[in-house]
Amino acid sequence: MSLKEDTITVENQQAITKDNVTVLIGGTLFIRIDDPYKASYNVERPLEAVKLLALTVLRSEIGKMKLDKLF
Repeated sequence: MSLKEDTITVENQQAITKDNVTVLIGGTLFIRIDDPYKASYNVERPLEAVKLLALTVLRSEIGKMKLDKLF
């Protein structure tokens, strides 16, 4: 496992704002693994796990905002 900084492209996903507006979100994650043992312990694909966690948190936070605040 590389300890260099890595990028993960996040495909466009739909998220719903607090005022029930559907928006398309996507982007790029920049990650660096500091401890390869902890990153791979009981995780088969750690980069995929980080990507899914980031999407879950992003959709959750967007769900707390109204569209005006999001922009």
